[in-house]
Amino acid sequence: VAGGIYAFGVWSEGLAATWPAGGGATLPRLNALYEATLLGVYVPVPGFFYHAFGTRATLIAGAALAFFGYGGVWAQFFAPEHAGAPNALSYLLFFVVGLSTGFIDTAVIGSNMANFPRHERGAAMGMLKGYFGLSASILTLLFAAGQSAAHFVFALAVLGGSLTLAAALFTSPEPSMVHNQPGARWRLRFLLWTELVLAVLLFLRSVFFPAASSRLATVLCLLLVPALLVPSCVSTVYRSRSVLFPKYLAMDDDIDGALATAGEVDSNESAGAAESSGFQGGSGRSTGQDQYSGAGNGADDHEEEGHAPNGVSISAVPTGQPQARAASMSLTGDERVLEPLFQEPSNCAEGETPSLDLLQALQTANFWLLFSQLFVVFGAGLFLVSNSARIMEAKGGTTTQVNNLVSIVSVSNCAGRIGVGFAGDQRVLHSRGIFRPALLCAALAVMAVAHALLAVCGETGTLIAGFLGGFSYGAAWTLSPSILGDICGLGFFGKLYGVMGLAPTFGSLIFSNILASLVYEQHASGDSPCIGNECFALAHWIVCVACLSFAALAGPALARRTNGIYASHHAIVG
Repeated sequence: VAGGIYAFGVWSEGLAATWPAGGGATLPRLNALYEATLLGVYVPVPGFFYHAFGTRATLIAGAALAFFGYGGVWAQFFAPEHAGAPNALSYLLFFVVGLSTGFIDTAVIGSNMANFPRHERGAAMGMLKGYFGLSASILTLLFAAGQSAAHFVFALAVLGGSLTLAAALFTSPEPSMVHNQPGARWRLRFLLWTELVLAVLLFLRSVFFPAASSRLATVLCLLLVPALLVPSCVSTVYRSRSVLFPKYLAMDDDIDGALATAGEVDSNESAGAAESSGFQGGSGRSTGQDQYSGAGNGADDHEEEGHAPNGVSISAVPTGQPQARAASMSLTGDERVLEPLFQEPSNCAEGETPSLDLLQALQTANFWLLFSQLFVVFGAGLFLVSNSARIMEAKGGTTTQVNNLVSIVSVSNCAGRIGVGFAGDQRVLHSRGIFRPALLCAALAVMAVAHALLAVCGETGTLIAGFLGGFSYGAAWTLSPSILGDICGLGFFGKLYGVMGLAPTFGSLIFSNILASLVYEQHASGDSPCIGNECFALAHWIVCVACLSFAALAGPALARRTNGIYASHHAIVG
């Protein structure tokens, strides 16, 4: 339900129809309301709230804000017989709608960043971000099935509030380690494949049945959505062994057992201690000062690293975190590794940087190298997403081609989130020194190619560029939380994730709103729309140069600075 803000286009005309005639230009006011929504999405408030109060409280707050925001919009414009023009309250309500999305997104991403081990976070983030993008297409099916704008907004208020509240009630206040649950990897892969099937179905429906009157295709898609989602949800809630795939679940358990003992080393071969982030799960709080240490060789090592003289290493327990009730002990010899239930295992934590609070992160070059790349790639992607219809119309494309471009961008966006998230976890890439920062650098380069094609190509080339641009844009959304957790730890992830949300805000403002609009208006003559490649060509070339510059400078710099972190973790897990 969090992606409902992206379905604004399907009910915006119904909203504008409730305004009195002669009250001013309709399109600018609709754009202003949507900008208020995006501002609510990307303000850092949800991240700070999540850090202070945890997952459940953040979801409950998101549910309340969704009900108040959408419900307020319905009450102001659709409930009365004669609604007025947008006013200050309208912008506040749309801001609250966006804020509810930010709360839900932060709670889901933050808790799953902590619950999934580092070598599987990419696939988890890809799945979650992919569903975030697909949710708008799924909700649009409800509107296409014959719902009025009034009923649709009312449904968003009820669904957005009730479903999120229900999810909050099923959220445990204690963090849950996914690698300790039977069949966790099978459920993750099942959800990923379900998402891909949904994306293909929605794409086929948009391309071959674009007319709103094709009710049969819409109804079939609506029936297939729960048919695909319900089994995955049931398998996730019901955490027991399935009789259907005992072989693969047994393989998962073997992998889990291997990972659980991967940190066991002989005291004579241990290389000291590596600082790591505290586990952040349902509580959302951590001091970020956890220490994971191996057994040392001498008395000095024992004193400095907190080792007991008998060879048992005891890692520091974060203060103020009640769920870390037991110290992590690594016993020498062939004895089993004992780890706290609600703390990230040593095999995942070793090789990570310490958890940095907001002030510490803002003082590091790694944070700003990541922020600058996200600023450019998000701005370039939002340029394409927000102006895809006008870009195709300027090239003389038909209504069908416009719809095809919008569908291609949407589906490739989802494919980029899933595919690159999954690729970032693969050992075959890690063995060649290709880690997540290198994938982000590649996404910038692909985005540059997309805008170069948009500047010079016709209708067919624009469709290809739409696929490339949507794919790299989706890849950046998956990589951003994973890389942020890798370089700054999880102890203060909520705050850092909230501040990192300013990157798409500024990127959209500069590239999509200011640059694209200025270039287009310079070539438009009066009220007549602009026709030709020159309508956006200069803006595309500027964005292309910006993407190439950051891909050549900031991308390799971040990859070099973080290569040691990723290489050490790959050596442990591999």
